[in-house]
Amino acid sequence: MKTLHASALVFTFLVASVAAIAQSGTIDINGNKYAVDTLEHYMVGPGVDYTRFDVTIDNKLHQLYLLETDLTNPYNSVEEHQSGNLMGKTETLASAHKSMNEEAHRTIGGVNCNFWVVSSNITQSAEATRVWSGLLGQPFSGTAHGGVLIGDPSENWNRGRADSNPNKEVGFVMIDGSKRVFIDDMRYVAYVEHNGERHPLRDCNRTRENPDENELVIFNHYTYSATASRSVSNGVEAVLQLQGDWAINKDLVCNVTNVNTTGGTKINEGYAILQGRGTGKTFLEKVKQGDALTVHLGVVNRTDSTLRPDIKEMVTGNCLVMENGVLTNRNTNEGYNNQNYPRTMLATNNEGNRFWMLVSAPPGNYTAEMCGILKNCGATYAVGMDGGGSAQMCLHGKVQNKTTETNPRAVANSIWVFSTAPEDSVAASLSSSTKEIRLPRYCIAKPLFNVYNQYGALLKHDFADVTLSCTPETGYITEDGKFVCLGNGTLTATYQNATLNIPVVNVESTSPSIVFDSVWIDQRHNYQVETSTTSNGVTYPVLSSAMQWQVLDPDVCSSTADGVITGVSNGVTTVYGTLEGKTDSLVVTTEIAATNPLLLTDFSEENDMWKPTSTSSVSTLTFTPSSNGGLLRFQYKKSRAPIINFTNNILLYSLPSAVRITFEKRNFPITQLSMNLQPHNGKVQTYGMSSFNEGDEQVMEVDVEKLLGKSISIYPLRLTGLRLQFDASADEGDYTLLLKKLELVYGDEQTRLTDIKESNTGIRKVMTNGQLLIIRNNKTYNLLGYEIR
Repeated sequence: MKTLHASALVFTFLVASVAAIAQSGTIDINGNKYAVDTLEHYMVGPGVDYTRFDVTIDNKLHQLYLLETDLTNPYNSVEEHQSGNLMGKTETLASAHKSMNEEAHRTIGGVNCNFWVVSSNITQSAEATRVWSGLLGQPFSGTAHGGVLIGDPSENWNRGRADSNPNKEVGFVMIDGSKRVFIDDMRYVAYVEHNGERHPLRDCNRTRENPDENELVIFNHYTYSATASRSVSNGVEAVLQLQGDWAINKDLVCNVTNVNTTGGTKINEGYAILQGRGTGKTFLEKVKQGDALTVHLGVVNRTDSTLRPDIKEMVTGNCLVMENGVLTNRNTNEGYNNQNYPRTMLATNNEGNRFWMLVSAPPGNYTAEMCGILKNCGATYAVGMDGGGSAQMCLHGKVQNKTTETNPRAVANSIWVFSTAPEDSVAASLSSSTKEIRLPRYCIAKPLFNVYNQYGALLKHDFADVTLSCTPETGYITEDGKFVCLGNGTLTATYQNATLNIPVVNVESTSPSIVFDSVWIDQRHNYQVETSTTSNGVTYPVLSSAMQWQVLDPDVCSSTADGVITGVSNGVTTVYGTLEGKTDSLVVTTEIAATNPLLLTDFSEENDMWKPTSTSSVSTLTFTPSSNGGLLRFQYKKSRAPIINFTNNILLYSLPSAVRITFEKRNFPITQLSMNLQPHNGKVQTYGMSSFNEGDEQVMEVDVEKLLGKSISIYPLRLTGLRLQFDASADEGDYTLLLKKLELVYGDEQTRLTDIKESNTGIRKVMTNGQLLIIRNNKTYNLLGYEIR
């Protein structure tokens, strides 16, 4: 038999291509070089590699996902999946993965395939209504699985463009019984033969509302409903039992088990239904129960009918975009292909022994760009599949790429690569994205590993629980399994029967230094002092336990041998860290709240921190402190959006986990209350509340961690302002609002002041009637910094 691809091309293995990309940082796409960043690359199954990478084209970042399958590997297979195992059904890739995954047939990964009939296809024209009615959800054009023809190739779909070769428009992807991939444009040549008379078959499993006057169609167990064949109207139905297995491009001998004019027969596997109208009916009227007849379901090359592959799997794309390494004009003769668009493409090489699945996430790519990428990998034939919200790659049950929809879309069919290896849970080999470890002394690494069995099936991904070992000259392994570098050598990873050696290179670096100059702590937080060193502009963390730690005043904070410090009592001290004779220091301020929550202010005293300002739409604006709180009063004149601001600069005490303000809205038509908090050495962040309860009293609590992050480096915090927005639709008149209290919240624990002592700054803190006060130079101040008279 002739092959569909006559010429030969020595292809480049993907591993080599990715390695070159990683080294150069560029990729050649159709003669132009673009920046590329390989984010992930590893073997995901026997003969199957996965790569996630970014390409920057015209200052726009494109995210792509690639699966490459070496079909010469005896332990994999590539198969089509008809969603729900019925024509007209759609299914998510995650659901398909789960339904197909079984022992010795493990689902590795797959992508969406055919375009399918949606309601707009049916209603776009009178001819479309006639052709596509009743086919909702069915894949356009040819599909097959396991040698069973699911949907016939269409003569009309997506054709008719002004093309130099109109027989090379649509792309069919086929896999034969020897696991060879063919990509070309195909046509449907199917017929039934009985007693020397032959009648063409129009459709396979296409249940239409408007059948042709003279036709003969066939249904099998993939047809769209449980009662598989459509009801017969002015026609005849013959039920067939196959004498063997389904096959494409072969004669299938069948026995007739029933002939009727009712239709609606349920079809089991190994059976088929023929239905005829007009000349098809005349043909079937000559068929009797017990007769033998021959069915031939042919899918042949469009320009050379002698090319009839033994098709086991088949899907169809809307365009054949690359042939024998040359991009076709299907990349440019319609707008759908000639634009940035999320899309899926399938490809092979001239030998047909390598298969690529490529998905471009939003904003997507031109098909020509994706052809150029595939050519880098060694592909010479490529087909454009469905795109938009359908474009997606599923790996081990999870969709990898971002799609255009909130949840990945259910699709009509898909194509998958499987591991067919025997079940084996014993590790035989390891791989790691860490090819070499380059570290300064006392810096740490903990590589992640992929674990494979003897067949190349992936047992564990990004696995850390392996045994690491090295010589004392190279370094040592900590109790929690981290490698600490001391010199050049080799790090050995072992797991079950698998071993991997990673070269270690000790690089020169600066003296270790403590990351922060100062930190605030309390008794609730344990802070691991962070140290680092720099080599060739790269900063590395230094193992804290390798350093010697000393606290100048252990009454203020304590330190473990690993450099974990905890507040003991209020005050300021210095922590020193030393490594190989080099010392750095950290100023530590301990502040422990005496009460939880801690009252910052009840707005009962006048001070400059709480003087409101507003827009010109507010007149006679006043703020009056009292024993009940601070009363905000003003007269409103019509405006678009009146706003009242309190501009503050208040250093918040200790390490609050939340800041809480309580107020009575009274007759004030408030639409939003906002609070500005500024982290230590950071930018001001705003938290806003726009939903208020029905009652008068309102509480807004700002979660510090959610707003500013978990790092202890955000402390101390500053409150820099409050903002009240007034409903501009309110009537003109007088309005009031009462600010009752502002509190600092410290987790769930009730705190207490364990020690009050003179610090080396000449400041001490005391508790009086539940309020924390500051004494400086024999004068007493509240937490806002105002002197108590």
